[in-house]
Amino acid sequence: MNLIARLGRKAYTLSLILSDLQAFRRGVNVHDLRKFSGQWLQELDIRTVLDIGANSGQSARLYRYLFPRAAIFAFEPLPECYKRLMQSMKSD
Repeated sequence: MNLIARLGRKAYTLSLILSDLQAFRRGVNVHDLRKFSGQWLQELDIRTVLDIGANSGQSARLYRYLFPRAAIFAFEPLPECYKRLMQSMKSD
């Protein structure tokens, strides 16, 4: 394999690692991110997300990362989980 191709592969791998690190810092589960990542999902241009049974906001953080322009409506009926949800999404 020539040097240019190897450098290209290394650069691609580095970009994936940096993307994962950025998601992790925002509280996004990287495993979940990989399940939902893909150009087809971004092309849907989703603008509204309903998160029913939002728990403490794990999915809401993933949705915010994937759809930065979407309005996210997260519902959680359990008081303790609701408190954690509000805390984890306070900047949103």
